[in-house]
Amino acid sequence: MPTDTFFNLGEDKRERVIKAAIDEFAKYPYHKSSINRIVKKADIAKGSFYQYFADKSDIFKYIIDLLMEKEFAYSEEIMNNFKALNFFDTLKIICIKLIDYYKENLKLVDVWVNFLKMDDNDFKGKILQGIIEQSDSFFKELLFEGVQRGEIDNKIDLDLTAHLLTGLIMGMLDKVSNNYKEEGDIEKFFDKIDEILEIIENGIKN
Repeated sequence: MPTDTFFNLGEDKRERVIKAAIDEFAKYPYHKSSINRIVKKADIAKGSFYQYFADKSDIFKYIIDLLMEKEFAYSEEIMNNFKALNFFDTLKIICIKLIDYYKENLKLVDVWVNFLKMDDNDFKGKILQGIIEQSDSFFKELLFEGVQRGEIDNKIDLDLTAHLLTGLIMGMLDKVSNNYKEEGDIEKFFDKIDEILEIIENGIKN
């Protein structure tokens, strides 16, 4: 994680470093990415970089964590704005809005695709584990509210179902990312959302 020195930087300089890192990890796979290019684009000394981060893996993990934090905050905002909807309609809106979010932030798609292509499975696995735990917690809360409202079978295992939802959503976003990279087209995946969510609904609705 970044040092206190990084967080004590002025907002403009801190954002410059973050943007330079996102640009780098979006353009290059992790093993080809370069601290030299990041510091050049951020207009900071290389020595300063090491006052902020331990190494390249440190800033990479921070960027992934930051992107996921923004994504979960976005999902929470959606959930709060559509409290009147049932669980399944809320889930559909979250999926659609997340795809819209990626359409508007295509560099994040590039970062995600390059992350999934990483050869260092131990490093990738540790980062993914954190993302999965966050996602499981998010969906467990959503499922619990659905059970409380009588929309979802109260006999389901919330932990297991939340984990399955995480797998489905991550698989969907992976597919969206690959479609974008291969065909430059995210729109066509909207048609698949109803199909995926119908499978979920038939399995857990009350």
